[in-house]
Amino acid sequence: LARAILFDLTSAPPATATAWPEQIMNVTYGDTIQLVGYDIPGGTIRAPGDVLPVSLLWHALDTVPQNYTVALFVMAEDGTLIAQQDAFPAYNFEPMTTWRADSLHRDNHGLQLPSDLAPGTYELWAALYHWQTPDERLPVTDATGAELGSYAVLATITIQP
Repeated sequence: LARAILFDLTSAPPATATAWPEQIMNVTYGDTIQLVGYDIPGGTIRAPGDVLPVSLLWHALDTVPQNYTVALFVMAEDGTLIAQQDAFPAYNFEPMTTWRADSLHRDNHGLQLPSDLAPGTYELWAALYHWQTPDERLPVTDATGAELGSYAVLATITIQP
């Protein structure tokens, strides 16, 4: 059994940082996990082939009953999937079932953008699901309780040549 992790040299907030992220979301996945917000170190303007760093700040509203997978998607305007990364938070070095109620957790990811990606704008989505049932994502609600569906739109990414 081996674990391979793609690294990027872009500076990201340290795992121990509990500073609030630049982009506040306050969306809730299921009943127990809130995405406080995110950072995209280096900004949202990227080139084809870049690694898109995404740093999420999660808030456990209660104990988390199972380990969920974080799914990040880069989507074209027409709904075409461009890039996807699925991973446990902190690459399972800190399983969600160990999160205590009212605790904060930094979770850093890097999505490899295709080298032939056309210039334009794309959306970055985030979803959570249990690894055994990937088609059953947790429902997402905003701060008012309005249902957003099975994912939250985090940002618009601009690709320039």
